[in-house]
Amino acid sequence: MASLRQIAKKAGVSPTTVSRVLNDAKYADQVSEACRKRVQEIAKEAGYQSSYHRRAIQKSVAETIALVLPFGQHKPDETNPDSLLEPVFHGLIAGIESAMHGSGYALSLVGPGRTKRAEELGIAGLQSKRYDALILPTLTNLYQDVTTQIRQTIDHAQNNARIVQIDYHNTAQSNHPSIYFDEAQACHMVLEHLHEQGHRNVLMLNRSHTSNR
Repeated sequence: MASLRQIAKKAGVSPTTVSRVLNDAKYADQVSEACRKRVQEIAKEAGYQSSYHRRAIQKSVAETIALVLPFGQHKPDETNPDSLLEPVFHGLIAGIESAMHGSGYALSLVGPGRTKRAEELGIAGLQSKRYDALILPTLTNLYQDVTTQIRQTIDHAQNNARIVQIDYHNTAQSNHPSIYFDEAQACHMVLEHLHEQGHRNVLMLNRSHTSNR
């Protein structure tokens, strides 16, 4: 694979200019369109692939968005692998990945460690610039014994931290935006549809979050 210097020599420009074009680095907008196209064509012919790490350093971005998956963790040293079977996680991951296609960002999944909760690890990664943004499902609010700890971890994050919460309704108490579902309206729509189909006796089955049954 050709180096930046080889591409620069063939294009008749400096290696710095080539780096700006191929890594979309700082001052890349100062390179003329004609020069940009010439560099890109030469790089393509040479089979050049820009370095992710070099690009990340020059742009000060990780090009990665993290999705926190708590996996039903109740205590810092205890995880519940069965939570991976929850359909909500599968749909959530698939939907986010689909929306990110073509964005130039990669999706990273953050699970709990041995001594820290997934939320803590995700926020630490965001603050250390390992991730550019954090998607935080607040499904763990279902576990009342850890709600306070989770909320403190989230709220201690900087106000300008790129955090989006999912399914957290108390937006007035949070520093970060939230996307949530109108469950009451959803139930109304379901029952209305069933009623239109002639059904009158409806049974709802829901897995308990306080029992393995």
